[in-house]
Amino acid sequence: MSESLDRRLGVLEYLELKLHLMVCAWCVRYLKQIKFLRQLVRQRTFAAANDTATPVALPAEARQRICRSLKDLESGTATQDATTSHKQIL
Repeated sequence: MSESLDRRLGVLEYLELKLHLMVCAWCVRYLKQIKFLRQLVRQRTFAAANDTATPVALPAEARQRICRSLKDLESGTATQDATTSHKQIL
């Protein structure tokens, strides 16, 4: 999957990936995460090259999930919720 971001896939590889992404929510999330991380790295690299630091913010939805997970851990209700939160992150 990450190869699809590094190089152009052949027709068969492209179709296989697209079909897989249609049925696998985990991989769709993983692909979004990879793209987000690549974007962050590119922004930081560009900012470092220009000597200007541009703040990169986490999406509001991600911040909310992290806050909920931390609260659950603090309150001790993280047994089932932590599994759900882990699945949401992926």
